[in-house]
Amino acid sequence: MYQPMLLGHEQTVAALIDQKAFPSHWHSEIELLYCLSGELEAVVSGVSYRMTPGSLLIIGSAEEHSFPDQAGARILLVEMGFSFLGSEFSALAALRFTEPLLFPRQPGSPAAPLLPCLEKLLALRGRKEAPDTWAFKSTLFALASMLFDLPHDTELPRLRKSRLETMRRCQTAFEYIRANYHRPLTLEEVAAAVGYEKSNFCKLFKRATQTSFHRYLNAYRVGVACCLLESGEGSIQCIGEQVGIPEPKSFSRIFRQFMDMTPTEYRERRSCHA
Repeated sequence: MYQPMLLGHEQTVAALIDQKAFPSHWHSEIELLYCLSGELEAVVSGVSYRMTPGSLLIIGSAEEHSFPDQAGARILLVEMGFSFLGSEFSALAALRFTEPLLFPRQPGSPAAPLLPCLEKLLALRGRKEAPDTWAFKSTLFALASMLFDLPHDTELPRLRKSRLETMRRCQTAFEYIRANYHRPLTLEEVAAAVGYEKSNFCKLFKRATQTSFHRYLNAYRVGVACCLLESGEGSIQCIGEQVGIPEPKSFSRIFRQFMDMTPTEYRERRSCHA
């Protein structure tokens, strides 16, 4: 299952989450999970890893992974890919990390140099106010550069190579959606914008994301709506308009399809846990 970036409207993600069970999926972004508390089983490319406090799991681009555990753990999640690093991400995406589970706090660990960046991201995300953009992005760039020093090789399985090439070809479409999701957007428009005939674009997009263009667009819009709802600003109708679904009934119906609750219920639940 292809999984869009968890906070899809952002170029990158660095968030504190409670990671629980999640089915097998993949995405083009590289994912780093730094365990803060609790324990969690992760399965990466068919191999099981047990995460404990202080451990760091590195999941490569387009690499299949899942979380069978129900209990869960408190995690610093970092995702970054083409939308953040641009064409330079291709070199990073081509790495296969041979030691996915690392322990940055252990003396001599190859992940030890990453620890200051992880702690800085934790400090930035722990503030009530929005993190400083320069400090946030510079820390992520530094973290990305250090990934090249982790144990790796560049011999990727055929399936991963195929996924990465398809995602690369679709990247312009993803960027177009990210820039225009807030207004009416048609399949024909996006296909023309990225230089594909409609039917060929549909096939390519489905191969890259394992879903249709319209479902991807709606999932993206709902992801943005979730963040706006959590901020507590704006009415439900206003948020629907901001994400390109101005009709309230349509917004509620589409939101429920992805979140199993209405926008109002989502906002109420999130405010209770704030």
